[in-house]
Amino acid sequence: MIYDYIIVGSGLGGLSAGLILQQKNFNVLILESHLKSGGCASDFARISKKNPVGKFIFDVGATTLSGLQNGRPLDKFLNLTGLKFKLKDKLIKQNTGLLIHLPNGNKIFRYADKEKWIDECLKKFITDYNSDYQKKNLIKFWNLVYKLEANAFKLTGKLKKFPPKKIYDFFNLPKNPANIKLLHYLFTDTYKILKKFNLHVNEDFMKFIEQQLLITFQSPPHKVPFLFAAMGLAYPSDTYYFKGGIQKFSQSIEDEFANSGGEIKFKHRVNQISFSDNTFQVTTFKGKFYARNVISNLTIWNMGEIVTDIKLKKYFENLKRNYSEAWGAFTLYIAVQDKFYDFDSLYHQIHYQSSINGNASIFVSISMKNDVEKSPNGWRTLTISTHLKNPEKWKEMESNEYIKNKKIITDEILNVLNSTFENFKNSEIKYLLSGTPKTFEFYTNRFNGFVGGIPSDISKNIFKFPSSFTPFKNLYMVGDSVFPGQGSPAVVLGAMNLTELIS
Repeated sequence: MIYDYIIVGSGLGGLSAGLILQQKNFNVLILESHLKSGGCASDFARISKKNPVGKFIFDVGATTLSGLQNGRPLDKFLNLTGLKFKLKDKLIKQNTGLLIHLPNGNKIFRYADKEKWIDECLKKFITDYNSDYQKKNLIKFWNLVYKLEANAFKLTGKLKKFPPKKIYDFFNLPKNPANIKLLHYLFTDTYKILKKFNLHVNEDFMKFIEQQLLITFQSPPHKVPFLFAAMGLAYPSDTYYFKGGIQKFSQSIEDEFANSGGEIKFKHRVNQISFSDNTFQVTTFKGKFYARNVISNLTIWNMGEIVTDIKLKKYFENLKRNYSEAWGAFTLYIAVQDKFYDFDSLYHQIHYQSSINGNASIFVSISMKNDVEKSPNGWRTLTISTHLKNPEKWKEMESNEYIKNKKIITDEILNVLNSTFENFKNSEIKYLLSGTPKTFEFYTNRFNGFVGGIPSDISKNIFKFPSSFTPFKNLYMVGDSVFPGQGSPAVVLGAMNLTELIS
C-alpha cells in the first residue's frame, strides 16, 4: 500500500498535520516510536496499590496550552478540525496565567486581564509613585506588547512559506504597510525597545523580562526579536489548563484522526527514509512503509541520522552545525498530599540561586485541585523544570558525578518548594522522580535532550532559519525546530500553514 502521507512522530505538529490532511481525505499514516502520542506534550503514570490507591499522571514536559483566544492558532485549529465544541469543558482558562516569586519574597501575579496586569506591574516595578514618566513608559511598553501580539499571529499565519528560500517566495510576502511595520519589529531586538522606553535601567523589571523570555524563547532580551518577545510576554494572558493533563489534549487530536480514518502505529521508531521511483520508503524496526509524501515531526538535529540521500543528509548536518546550541532541562515529578497553599495559581515561576546554574528559575505546574484524572482526591501532581546549559555534558558525566549533580539540583528544588509554598514540607510525598537531559533524550529521542527548539538569536540570518520545506521535493518538517518555532501555538500554526500549502 502507498499512503498519500507518512508522518514521522506524533508530537503536536505531527498530530495536527495528520488530522488536517486526513480530514481533507488524504490517506495518512503516523509512525510513533513510543506507546502514546504527544511527544514533549505527553505524560507518564505511576499506579499506587497502597494508600492512596489510584493513578498519578505526570506531564512530561509541556504543561500549559495557550493561543486559544479568538483568532489565535489553537482557536483556529480547533475550529478547523471541529474539536472546539468537543473540548470546551476540558479547557479551563487561568485568571492568573503565571505567578512569579522573586528572591526577595515579592510575588508578581501575571493576571490574564490586561488592565489588571498593567496595574500589578506598576505597583511591583515602579517604586517611586510620583514618577509619572516611568509609569507612562511602562504602560506604553505593555500596550505595544499587546498590540503586536494581536497582529503577530495574523502575520505568521500569512507567512505560510517562511523563511523565503527563492525569489518567488519573497514576492509572495504580505505587502500590507501594517505588516511591513511588524516586520520592522522582527529585526529589532527586545533590549532596544526596553531602552527606548527607558526600562533598561529598572533592574528588577529587567530580571523579570529576562526570565520570561528564557521560558518562552530560550534567550536574553538582546537576542530575541521584539515581535517574538511580544508573543512570549503576552502568553500568560491566554493560559489554559487541560483537565486530565496535557497528553489528553494530544489524545483528543489522535482520537479525531482515527475517527477520520487515519492510521497510527506505535512502537515504530523510524530509522531510515529513502526515495526511489517517486515513492518514499520509510523503514522502522518492524517493517517498511511507502508514501508519496513524508512529513517529519523530528528535530533538525535528528533528521541527518535517518535520511539516505547524500545532499539531504548534508543539508541537515549543516543545520545541526549552524544551530548546535540549545537548552536542556532538569525535571522533577512529585506526587504530594494536598495540604500546601498554592496561592490560587497552577503555574509558578520561582527565581532562586543555584549552586550549579547560578541565577536560575524553576517552572512549577500543579495539577488542579480535585482533578481525579491526574491524581486521587486529596493529592496533586507537580511537574517542575529548570533550564540547563550544555545538556550534552550530562551524557559525558561519570556515574558518581551524574548521581551527585542530580541530588544537588533535586535538593535545591525541594528547598525552594519548601520555602515558597506554605506547609509544603509538612505534606506527604508519594513519588519523587527526576530527569536530566540524558533522561529526556532516552525517552524522546531528541538529540542531546534538547528542549524548546532553537533559541532565538537575532544575529543569525532569519532567512536561513530552518523551514518546513526541505531541499527534497515532498519531504517536509513540522515541530519546534522549524519556523515558526517553539510552543504549542507556533507548532500547531506551522502544521496548519504547511498543510494549506501542500494539500
